[in-house]
Amino acid sequence: MAVSEITLFRYKNTQSFLHKTPPLLKIAALFAFTASMQLLNIYACTGTLILLFIISLLLHFSPKETFSAVRPLSAYAALLYITDIISEKSLIPTQNTVLLLARLFASLMAASLVFRTTTSCELKAALSGFEMSIKKRLGLKGGPVISRQFALLILFIPMMLEVYNQTEKAWMARGGKNGIKKLTAIIPIMFSVGMKKARDVEKAISARTGSGTGL
Repeated sequence: MAVSEITLFRYKNTQSFLHKTPPLLKIAALFAFTASMQLLNIYACTGTLILLFIISLLLHFSPKETFSAVRPLSAYAALLYITDIISEKSLIPTQNTVLLLARLFASLMAASLVFRTTTSCELKAALSGFEMSIKKRLGLKGGPVISRQFALLILFIPMMLEVYNQTEKAWMARGGKNGIKKLTAIIPIMFSVGMKKARDVEKAISARTGSGTGL
């Protein structure tokens, strides 16, 4: 399977310890991991990237699937590198740039592990159950409004990445090449299609609940 054929952040139905881990625990761990990455130096970040790659292999994700998770950052990495060349007048990127990219790559790889081992229904059910338990203890009424909106935000990320993947495939199929021209062509389309998908989701929500606040 080519990298361009892999749908980013799509759930993969395999048996692993991470698939069996409670979704709420994975979400909490992801936020804690992302926050802790800001405290690590370049060596610790590099070690974390290697560890995440090994975990991905143990979870039966191919190297192509693993690298596809960080592919959307490649354009941003290239832009930072070009900025370094211009500002520092050196082909060697600064340590701050390398550290920033290492943190971003590690965070995105961790997020990919969560989304690839957790279905959208599991995410929504976990967040809704957590909010309802809090409301019950506080004696509050009403449905899980906050968690529904938060679930929409979480689910919007893989949806946008899937749109990016599909748009890039269409660009390459028409003979397009990698580069700045590709980005200027597909990014506006990606956001346009992504916003349309978001509106469709909102309409579906409104049709089911009579408002735009539920799932």
